[in-house]
Amino acid sequence: MLEMLLNKADVDRVFSFTKAQWTQAAPQMIAPGWNVRVYEHESGVQIIGYDPSTGVGLSIMPMFPDETSLPDMVVVGNYLPIGTLPPTTDATRQEMKLIAQKEIGAAYSLRLKHETKNDLEVFEFLITEL
Repeated sequence: MLEMLLNKADVDRVFSFTKAQWTQAAPQMIAPGWNVRVYEHESGVQIIGYDPSTGVGLSIMPMFPDETSLPDMVVVGNYLPIGTLPPTTDATRQEMKLIAQKEIGAAYSLRLKHETKNDLEVFEFLITEL
């Protein structure tokens, strides 16, 4: 299941874009067949995808300090219908964070935020380059 939540190749790719490059590439980051929405923020474009067949959602939002720099942070949000995963405990959150950190490698630092909201489990990975 974690493969759906976070992928090193995608993280590397997002961290390689400037704000303008990301704005152009963002819609292609979501799987074919998913509904896609793009939201403009001062810090950069947020892309949100939703798979109508599973109810799973994905959000990718790089935080750009200016127009020409690479992102300072990338926030990857995963939205799963409650019951998709076994109940999430502190231990499973810690395990998920360790697996995610291993997936993206030592070049990045990762924080995991988890909450339940609107019948969804929300996992947000806040990723920064070291």
